[in-house]
Parts: sequence; structure tokens; C-alpha cells
Amino acid sequence: MSAGSGALDGSPATPSSAQASETCLDAAAARGDLVEVVLVLRGRLRRRRGCAKGFWSLRLEDGHCRVFSPETVIAVTPLAPRNGSAALRTQSPAATRSTPRLAVGTTSNG
Repeated sequence: MSAGSGALDGSPATPSSAQASETCLDAAAARGDLVEVVLVLRGRLRRRRGCAKGFWSLRLEDGHCRVFSPETVIAVTPLAPRNGSAALRTQSPAATRSTPRLAVGTTSNG
């Protein structure tokens, strides 16, 4: 995906950047490309019940769930509590972050 196709500055995606992403995804799928897709999902995290150990479920604001394995996680960022559902969507990720990002797979140098 090109650098201009998404909101890389932490701001919410705009319809034009979403359309550019859609175009890029369509092209890659049509070519049968092997791709790596990096997503940012916000929601309530729980260990997945009824699946093999190690799967996690994230309930999104719209009520949908995404299930994933820990091998796919790059980082986990705890967010500050919200005062309303619109608050999370209108603030940048840095503004809602309550603690530093927890990088996965890194070690401390101290």
C-alpha cells in the first residue's frame, strides 16, 4: 500500500483514504499477492472460550468480535476510560493512551 493511502499520522481514516485502501486491497487480491495486513482494532479484550488455548477475542464498539492468535500481535496499547462512545472516535490514539504502548516480543534493556 502506498504511503498516501491511509491515515499514517494517527488521525482517523477519511473516506478518501478508506477508498484508496479498498483499491489497494482489491488489486492485491486480484493478483493473488501474498500480503501482510496491519490493522488497528479497539475494543474489550478477552481470552477466547471454546477455542484452542491461545486465541483471543476483541469485542469492537459496533458489537462485532475479531478472533486472533497471539502470534499476530505486534503491540497492545491500553486506552484511557471513555466518557462516551464518540470520545474514542474523535481523539487521536495518542490522546486516548493512558499508559505507554506495550510492545510484544521485545526485551527491556534495564
